[in-house]
Amino acid sequence: MHQEKLSSQDGRITIYNDYNIRVSSQPNVNGEKFCLRLLKKNAGIRNIFDLGFPNDEKLLKACFDKRNSITLVAAPTGEGKTTTLYSILDYLNKPSINITTVEDPVEIRVSGINQVEIDQTTKSTFAGALRTILRQDPDIILLRRGS
Repeated sequence: MHQEKLSSQDGRITIYNDYNIRVSSQPNVNGEKFCLRLLKKNAGIRNIFDLGFPNDEKLLKACFDKRNSITLVAAPTGEGKTTTLYSILDYLNKPSINITTVEDPVEIRVSGINQVEIDQTTKSTFAGALRTILRQDPDIILLRRGS
């Protein structure tokens, strides 16, 4: 985060082994407001049925195992969007399916999934990553912006 910059910023603190700290700042009339969120590293992926989805294989396939479709997950901060998305990817993840994610940042590393992290220092962008991914014959693409 830039101390001289007087606009909203998002960042993270990664000095602890077991936790990431997500930081959000916002200028206001009284100065600046900061919000810190503590996230456990490598928390693992929860089973989709443990999240409250119906334990019905046919229904889940009807919802998530579709060609040429979009699934949108939206909710306030801390309500489980990332947990839900990773649980869905884990449910769909098979060696025969080409899954790629574009994330800012990658929160959980998943074996068998191609994960691209957007990084301001290398000037990688969602648009640039998506252009490349579309040339890679993807079956599933996850776009996820943190904070």
